[in-house]
Amino acid sequence: MNMIKFDKNIKGFTLIELLLALSILAFISASVWAALFSLIKIKEKVEDRDDFQQMTRIVLDKLSNDLSLAFIIPQSRTRTGFIGEESKLTFTTFSHIALDPDSKECESSVVYYFLENDPNNPALSILKRKENLRLKEDLSEDQGKAIDLLNGISKLKMGYFDGEKFSDRWANDSIETNQRDKIPKAVKIDLDVKDKKGFEHHFYTMVNLTLSRILPTSFNPPSIASPTPTPSGGGKEVEGSGSPKEGGEKSKQGQEKGVPEE
Repeated sequence: MNMIKFDKNIKGFTLIELLLALSILAFISASVWAALFSLIKIKEKVEDRDDFQQMTRIVLDKLSNDLSLAFIIPQSRTRTGFIGEESKLTFTTFSHIALDPDSKECESSVVYYFLENDPNNPALSILKRKENLRLKEDLSEDQGKAIDLLNGISKLKMGYFDGEKFSDRWANDSIETNQRDKIPKAVKIDLDVKDKKGFEHHFYTMVNLTLSRILPTSFNPPSIASPTPTPSGGGKEVEGSGSPKEGGEKSKQGQEKGVPEE
């Protein structure tokens, strides 16, 4: 029977060497796992921040779009206007989009932006938006349902530019000559919002109200315009009427200068 012979010169691993190798392997594995876990947390944090900033930008874009198409018609039978405070807005705008092509909705509407206290955190507020598709005799808020746009607001401050300076308030029915029967030329929005982690983010934008320099005070769309007056007798001429040399030329000059007829 042949017996297996071992070469005494061949050396193996000792128990201490095996334990040392396992310790090194465990240390490397723990380091790799810690780095991987840290990368996962950073990825989640960046994604949450991007989602939060993207949602805030969408809300600001919606507010900016509504403001950019704001309008008033002082001589209209239907009430239009622009009333702004530091954290509240009420104005008429052409920004409404009808989702149903067969609906009879028009582009004009009354839009309300306002803050309400957050029931989960009384120190913060929720920005809400309400829209009324019917232009009524006044701009008071109806009992319609408001939509929550943005949570976690710690500060919302708006300013209204009249061409020379910013004001904290604006009212087109004000006795101030720089606001009466007008909308501001621009609105600045200063917004501080806290995310789910409690970190505060600052946003700032300025919106130019293009229709403040386009619509004259005598502009009247056919759908909501007051009836055109008719001449009573042979006295004063109505806009666009009269003789070609006198009444017609006088009306044309009045339209070009943007002043009402006598």
